[in-house]
Amino acid sequence: MATYEERRDKRFYEATITALKDIHERALQLPQAERYAAAYGILRGYFESLLTNFAGAFGEQQLAEIRIVLDQLQACTGEDYHLDEATRAKRNQLAQQLRESEDSISQDWKAIEAQAKTDLENIQTDQDAYTFIDKYLLKELRHNYREIYRSDRNEMGRTPRQAIGSLLSLPPL
Repeated sequence: MATYEERRDKRFYEATITALKDIHERALQLPQAERYAAAYGILRGYFESLLTNFAGAFGEQQLAEIRIVLDQLQACTGEDYHLDEATRAKRNQLAQQLRESEDSISQDWKAIEAQAKTDLENIQTDQDAYTFIDKYLLKELRHNYREIYRSDRNEMGRTPRQAIGSLLSLPPL
């Protein structure tokens, strides 16, 4: 029996082969002026197939956002002609809300960045440094970050703020 990874790889391979065959057998047979639309349709189908087969790799919020983008592309090309007006209006409303949410997210990030900068400047003790790590760094990697901090602090003789600054200058783990 095939493993999950083997089945996943097979689905990915099959979607890729289907897209390549569509390009070769369908799109390349069209006049140049019609190829762009055909290529878009093939790419969209390929992407939809991958999205369906690998939905588990995305969070619910990410899937919803991807769906909104695909729905807007469908509206842009007129492929949503079969939908009733209420469904189209709801899709447009969701897209508008998502577009406008960027402003509030940007403001939220600016506030987080400002607080992080203040917290960084206020690091005086090891406990302050550990609190900073716990508050701002990825939960799954906190243990590693703490080890790097301890090593940098003890072996390099840095102050807590210097050790955190050094930690933050490293490439992502």
